[in-house]
Amino acid sequence: MQSKILLVGQAPARESDGKPLEGRIGERIASLAGITVEQYLYRTDRMNVLNQYPGRSKGKGDAFPMKEAKLAVSKKAHVFSGRLVVFLGKSTAWVFGASASQYLTWRYSSALCCWFAVLPHPSGIVRWWNSKDNKRQPADFLHSLLGGVSP
Repeated sequence: MQSKILLVGQAPARESDGKPLEGRIGERIASLAGITVEQYLYRTDRMNVLNQYPGRSKGKGDAFPMKEAKLAVSKKAHVFSGRLVVFLGKSTAWVFGASASQYLTWRYSSALCCWFAVLPHPSGIVRWWNSKDNKRQPADFLHSLLGGVSP
């Protein structure tokens, strides 16, 4: 049996119940993929780099302390071997040593022994989401990956 897609986020949201990439983020990903939240939860495995909400950043969005993230990575990278991995945001990919130069493009990481792609962070804070040209790409990508209905 093929293993589930592994989605990797930065950290739980402030109001999270501790379940990685559920809540509003999970709803947004499911909606983009054209599937229900229940299907999303069934078809994916999910994890965060950090296990606790790190607080707000000085700029926009939540903090992502790289030193703490790099320490957490050493304990988690083993779960990637042989999997399809989708990093949510370039910082998440970068902390694992994965090249994050392009969104929604599959690449192989020999260090992680997996194929991976980077999805612009679905919180909406990334300006990439503001371009009309970019609206369809993540929906098509997630639809093909998670087997949803065309949105």
